[in-house]
Amino acid sequence: MTFSPDVREAIFIAQNGRCMECAGPIQDFHHKAPNTKLNRKLYPAVINSVFNCVGLCRACHDSSAIHKYKIPEGVLKVWEEALQQQGG
Repeated sequence: MTFSPDVREAIFIAQNGRCMECAGPIQDFHHKAPNTKLNRKLYPAVINSVFNCVGLCRACHDSSAIHKYKIPEGVLKVWEEALQQQGG
């Protein structure tokens, strides 16, 4: 599963259609916390939310620069709890 059209649109608007890394046009939407089976189990509300998404151009998405957007596990837990309390 990937980001919904609503999440992609929200990120596109928030970033003015520009890559977070180089300001080129957004071509890809990157999961800050990897979209793994374990993360989907542990953080179901966060994993495909706007909190876990960053818009990038293809070159930046393919580069090692994406690792700086990684979300610490403690933050993921806090966000998951907050989203669960709000109903997801």
